[in-house]
Amino acid sequence: MQRYRLTVGEREFEIAVETLGPDHYQVMLEGKQYEVTLESLAEGAPVEVQPGLTPVEAPVAPALPAPVTSGVALLTAPMPGTVLRIDVSAGQTVQRGDPVLVLEAMKMQNLIRAPGNGQVSEVLVTPGQTVGYGEPLVRFAAEGR
Repeated sequence: MQRYRLTVGEREFEIAVETLGPDHYQVMLEGKQYEVTLESLAEGAPVEVQPGLTPVEAPVAPALPAPVTSGVALLTAPMPGTVLRIDVSAGQTVQRGDPVLVLEAMKMQNLIRAPGNGQVSEVLVTPGQTVGYGEPLVRFAAEGR
């Protein structure tokens, strides 16, 4: 992962960025993991800004687990939302970056990927279930366990 300093207004953040594919990145910001897609806008295309909106800081929640390398790891919700689809089942082996589930938040579908190589021990949510930030979604056991 490449490390960067991101400045927004007066605030500075340290971020880590990993390229997942063309225009597709995984970003770690303040202990939270996000999947980001960057799309080039046509030159001169207007950008809508709604007046009166102020950024709101999200409450501090547990960070996502480190990649699964040994023992057991828990994948937690990177944001509050509704589970739309689950792409894994107990006993299934996954590789880092494999799709695990889709979480809808703010009318956007967010693909949640495996944090590392391992085996799904237990799926802790069901489609349609609402989850809060940091709530457990899937339990993993490392490969070979």
